[in-house]
Amino acid sequence: MILYLLSGISVAAAAEDRADVSCTVEAVAGGVECHSDGELRWEVTHPSLWSDKTAYIEGADAPAPVGPVIADGSAFYSVFNDLLEVAVEEGIIESRARFPAEISGLQIGDDGKIQVSLGGTGGDRAQGETITIPVEPGSSGPPQMAWSLENLAERFLTSKDAERLLASALDSEEAVELLGEASRIDPTNPFFSQLLGTALQETGDDRGAKRAFSQAAESPDALWEDLLRVSGLLEGAGAPEDAERAYQLGMAQLEQLGINAEQVVSLLPMVTTFLGSSDDFSPLLEAFQAGDMQEVQRLAIRMADTFPNVEGSHWNWEALARWMAEEGADGLAREMQRLADENKEAAFGILEQVVTELDLALLAFVSIAIALLLFSFLIGMRGGVARREAYDGGDERSLWIPRLRVRDLIVPAILFGVLAAIPYHVNTHAMVAEEFANMPIANLQDGMASPQTEEWLMNMADNPAIHELLDSVLAEREALKEGREPPERQPVVHLLVDAAYENAEQAQWDLLRAGQMPDIVAAVKMIDSDPSEFQAPGGTSLALLLIPLGGLLVVMVLGSILGARAPKVCGGLLLVIPGGPRRLAPLGALLLLALIASLAAMAGLDNVIEQMAAAEVHRQFGLPELQEYTASPSRAWAKITVAVVVIVHAAIATWERHNSESQPD
Repeated sequence: MILYLLSGISVAAAAEDRADVSCTVEAVAGGVECHSDGELRWEVTHPSLWSDKTAYIEGADAPAPVGPVIADGSAFYSVFNDLLEVAVEEGIIESRARFPAEISGLQIGDDGKIQVSLGGTGGDRAQGETITIPVEPGSSGPPQMAWSLENLAERFLTSKDAERLLASALDSEEAVELLGEASRIDPTNPFFSQLLGTALQETGDDRGAKRAFSQAAESPDALWEDLLRVSGLLEGAGAPEDAERAYQLGMAQLEQLGINAEQVVSLLPMVTTFLGSSDDFSPLLEAFQAGDMQEVQRLAIRMADTFPNVEGSHWNWEALARWMAEEGADGLAREMQRLADENKEAAFGILEQVVTELDLALLAFVSIAIALLLFSFLIGMRGGVARREAYDGGDERSLWIPRLRVRDLIVPAILFGVLAAIPYHVNTHAMVAEEFANMPIANLQDGMASPQTEEWLMNMADNPAIHELLDSVLAEREALKEGREPPERQPVVHLLVDAAYENAEQAQWDLLRAGQMPDIVAAVKMIDSDPSEFQAPGGTSLALLLIPLGGLLVVMVLGSILGARAPKVCGGLLLVIPGGPRRLAPLGALLLLALIASLAAMAGLDNVIEQMAAAEVHRQFGLPELQEYTASPSRAWAKITVAVVVIVHAAIATWERHNSESQPD
């Protein structure tokens, strides 16, 4: 009795001699069951329907699947995103199809097709809109990946079915019995066979384990993403040949289904298929920690071949190349660098290159701000010294007013304008980053038919890219609703980037027209929010530009007072600090800026954002140790600039001092 209650997917035969008697299939809490003449004939239970492992083992309440409906002698029902076909007479699951959103309803149409309704549950999965897709009984699901991150774990229902079933076993012998029966009843779930093989290994039955691993790898009715995930688990179980077969079968199904892997730029599929297996096991991490570079390269190439354009791959493959090179494997390093270069030029590389621009913008902003502050003080000191000289000659005007030349202020004024414009540049990129952070995941997973995608697009500023994307969305949607092949798919990531930038530019201009300017410290909201609630980062009044301008004037006046009160000391400082000599005007500010920017770059300020972004990518790939191998930009230019500035300044300062000493008192 206990075994019957704890079995995850089980069939209870009421009577063998009644195998030819049809029964009535109905959904019950946690699964489906079939009754004939008031007697239970068989049942199928899905532990994934319970809220967690403990609730399943303790027999708590669980929701029932959607359905069933009967077609062609089989019963069809859904568990979250999966549509399952079970043979009415035998109680054996014969097919499984995965849909991009949770299935909310099933019906049989007049044409005999199954009408699968997605969304309409009131949640965020489809923003309340229902899409009904007609599918032939037993056919594969639509060529769409996940439309939402909400309840992402529901897409792991196959592995959760197996893992929770295993957890309910009291020992290895019971685990073998439960998993063996489950793999017979549900051949569409390769995790049953994979865990069965592991359990058999623990009992010492290596031959049985080999058969189970082979069965897991050769599950023609399994889903492609399950096959890719189980491939990684088979690698860890010491069955590389089975892992390779599972991988090849999964890739063949991916292509057959019509999903364009090159359009997948979200890290989610790679993380869940290759790195998100049971107990966070990662064959790539295992190989890296063992220093097995051949295995690291093999697995990395497999990942790159499956999803070639996912975000962050460039940084990850490049870091692996540097690691291999440092370990002396130059040939392997060159191959990894080739992967990195290919990914850098791919669709998502557009936004990765923006990170470099943001680092340069940060370097420019800090360097210009410091240079303007210091140069204003130098101008003030220079004017104060000049005022003291004029005063000693009989000029009675106040000493705190500096003697300024227009040419001294030309370059600082230009730099101030550049400084004021940098927030516009930075916030444009920040808004695009926010757009992509809040973008419906379907956009990045070859799932443009998602209702969320249409809503997201409709809430953006009108531009040509939006129109092209909406055409793709509607074409995909109509093909799904009519049950036909989707139209030829065009690359959309470049269009998504263009649309996001057009939207950001429009928002920025709206701020400027309202008398506001972008706030450089506006936070990028890295949260999952309703796309319709997206708002541009708040701006600050253009009038606030007077505050930093006034600050520069105050610093200039302070320098003037110091120059007038201590002319000899200040005169010496002006000869020591680059940009200070009077003969450098009006280019002294540029000389000082070049020095400050070079020193800031040498301190690493030109790579702050990329270092943070790359570190997060390495963590997502399961290899946080790669952070120390992340490439830093060449700073040879900074060292050369410092040397040039010092030489030029020394020459000008020497010339100015010599001319000053040669003049009669």
